[in-house]
Amino acid sequence: MKDTLEFSTEQKQVSGIFYNNSHNGIIIYTEDTDNDKLFYLKFYNHLLDGTGVKVEDVIQLGNCDTVTQACVNDTDYSFPKLYVIDGDIYLTYKPKESKERLFVLDRYCIENYLLDEESICHAIQAYDPKSLDQIKASFDYGNLMNEFTNLMVPIYYYYSILSEENKKRKTTKTAGYQLKKLKDLYDFQSNSPKDVLINRFKEDWHNELLNLSGIDESYIQEKLDVRKEKYPLTIDSLIKIVSGKDYIIPFLRSHAAKKFNFAEPKLASWKFNSAEYFDVSICKNLKQKILETYNTYKVGNKS
Repeated sequence: MKDTLEFSTEQKQVSGIFYNNSHNGIIIYTEDTDNDKLFYLKFYNHLLDGTGVKVEDVIQLGNCDTVTQACVNDTDYSFPKLYVIDGDIYLTYKPKESKERLFVLDRYCIENYLLDEESICHAIQAYDPKSLDQIKASFDYGNLMNEFTNLMVPIYYYYSILSEENKKRKTTKTAGYQLKKLKDLYDFQSNSPKDVLINRFKEDWHNELLNLSGIDESYIQEKLDVRKEKYPLTIDSLIKIVSGKDYIIPFLRSHAAKKFNFAEPKLASWKFNSAEYFDVSICKNLKQKILETYNTYKVGNKS
């Protein structure tokens, strides 16, 4: 059996000081435990390109609560650092608040910034070296995204309501709180949604809500109407509230592999190949927060 070292959250936090050897560097602490460090470094340094500031290291601490608590507990100001967490489903009903050294993404997760046509087509180009114009003409990004919007956004309306109601009650989560896998929702052989199953899932989730105390049909409809008004069936809604990591990228990746005849790549590979092409203007708030955090540290540590 292969031996592995397990580090506590505190040990991971402290390790940041050993990476910050540059006068122009900052450390980012974020979610996940996957081996995505190279992707994160590529993502953040593309975001900061031309600013004179770079991310020295990205340290993944675990889930959202772990990252948030680590930030709360952190009293060390010996080097510039920022804690970053996903917007997650809470964006749809009670967004988490950014604080001094904690930034909450304004999309479901960081992968949701990799969904513009340019990023997607550059990712495809890594597996099929056609010109970008050829890829764009063949892939039909707009129609695919519209199709997926009509499939996933209504599902997320229910997911959002279930999340909100479970959070209010702080009880054991209902079965519907856990979303179905993409393969349960979409048939890539026929390139079509599994409408019968989807409708059954929605009906099950609807009934689960009715089984919660204080909820009736009018209450569910009211909650649905609020979400439909705030997040109409548009691509903008899709890329904001639906998980890019779990749904949108896998959907586009599978279509691309089939369309351009290459083996479906792993998510980590796809993300890495698109991380230097995303539109940085959509991340202006994150970029501003990183620069503010770095500059605040530099001002407070002038010799």
